[in-house]
Amino acid sequence: MKPEEWQPVLDYLKEQGITKINFAGGEPTVYPHLKELATKVKSMGFTVSIVSNGSRMDETWMKEFQGIMDWIGLSIDSPCEEDEVLIGRHCKGLNHLENVKKVAELAHAYGMKVKLNITVVKKSCEKDFRDFIRQIKPERIKAFRALTLKGANDDIPDVWSITDEEFTTFKKLHEGCGIIFEDTDDIINTYLMFDPMGRWMIDDNNIILKKLIALEKPTL
Repeated sequence: MKPEEWQPVLDYLKEQGITKINFAGGEPTVYPHLKELATKVKSMGFTVSIVSNGSRMDETWMKEFQGIMDWIGLSIDSPCEEDEVLIGRHCKGLNHLENVKKVAELAHAYGMKVKLNITVVKKSCEKDFRDFIRQIKPERIKAFRALTLKGANDDIPDVWSITDEEFTTFKKLHEGCGIIFEDTDDIINTYLMFDPMGRWMIDDNNIILKKLIALEKPTL
């Protein structure tokens, strides 16, 4: 949808007392109208953030979004580049973890706060992220337990899904790092998520597959 088509959704969220809008994906920097929509969101008084792999964020991008983006969220799944390659986070020709460090530094230089988003997956649930966190110096850190989504990644659940014990072990290893840990129930029950067509996602009897419904008659 184009920015003007999002206006009824944004108006409704404003009326409901929502204060923060986060652009996520997929990779939101490939959306061709991102600056226009983010500018619109900012002008309405929302706090504006984005979650990205950082691969398209250079100094030119930072200059363009300075004063528009309040927070830059950077996503990693492992503190090991080899894992990032195997998981699919790595971009061809670009060392993902080194680039995340550069983007975090640029974001701080341009007055944006940095959030580090860690998705805890099978490949990295026993890895130590503490040194990487110290290098990034994020204002906020979240560690999400990987969700297995029906119809999206449930064909290879062993790549993503971790046990309760594995998530607990990860949390114990990273105590004192300032990480906010979010388990699957936290993710399902505390985010209001919209797809690219402006439809919002509702949990259906705790089934991880969300039901998409149009916002023509919102019933929060």
